[in-house]
Amino acid sequence: MEPSMNPGERGRLSGADAARVLALGAVLALLAALFHFQGNAVNVPLFGRSVFRWMIARWHDPSGAFMHGWLVPPVSAWLLWRRRRELAACPKRVSLAGLAAVVCFLALHALGVRAMLPRLSLVAFAGLLWAMPFYLMGPCTAGLLFFPCVYLLFCVPLSFLNSFTFPLRLFASAASVSILNGLGIPCARTGTVMTLGGGAPLSLDVADACSGLRYVLAITALGALYAYLSQTRAWKRWTLFLASVPFAVAGNVVRVLVVGIAARLLGREVAAGLYHDVSGYIVFAVVVALMIGAGAALNAGIRRGEKP
Repeated sequence: MEPSMNPGERGRLSGADAARVLALGAVLALLAALFHFQGNAVNVPLFGRSVFRWMIARWHDPSGAFMHGWLVPPVSAWLLWRRRRELAACPKRVSLAGLAAVVCFLALHALGVRAMLPRLSLVAFAGLLWAMPFYLMGPCTAGLLFFPCVYLLFCVPLSFLNSFTFPLRLFASAASVSILNGLGIPCARTGTVMTLGGGAPLSLDVADACSGLRYVLAITALGALYAYLSQTRAWKRWTLFLASVPFAVAGNVVRVLVVGIAARLLGREVAAGLYHDVSGYIVFAVVVALMIGAGAALNAGIRRGEKP
């Protein structure tokens, strides 16, 4: 019979495991130094060699599309903290598969520096934060670290997504015009310009800031987190995560629609104030409601007796 373990002893590290953790911390610190001092080759006079400085500068993009990047590392750290007892209880062993992953991500970083693609280096850094514990601690630890490390990819500023700005503007304006006409408010569209009829015609342009791109990026990060925390099956998590994209687009359409109605009923000045002050809250209120509803629908099977 195995000796019983006190609740306070569960999750405690042995001396050997504590030494592994210290060694892992030292290695990760060296990796962070590597990416800080030799992580970037783009516009070195402005950003230096640090890929982190390059990333943070992109978070300050005037469009505001990447401002959510500041929240991602604390969320990832919290996800690790909530699994700390499970991480401590994992059996620790060296994994050659983890070593192979370390080599692959180091090669990806070298390619990123060589090709002046700092986004590849950022992906490599997130990958190494997972692969190095995989190598030193084994697959159990790697499994628990997988999502928190993958979640760090939401830090990476994907500037190429700006090419979707104009299509999103067209969709938001077209959908809003259709709904306004359906509500009995005469409205016409020329490109991204909405013209509301009536006694005094009023024109509203769905500008780049109204495209919804910044909401799409932030809401997909929120959707990934909510799906991970609220669902137990992989297909349900993926369903809820992928649904966050149309949810974000729908929220932005509601935002443009509300601003258009306010402009028609209350005037341009009130609508402008609504846009600048509270329209962003409209998007997130709509999206959160849709996510909660979708999550409840996906969990309905568990309440009916489905085994998690």
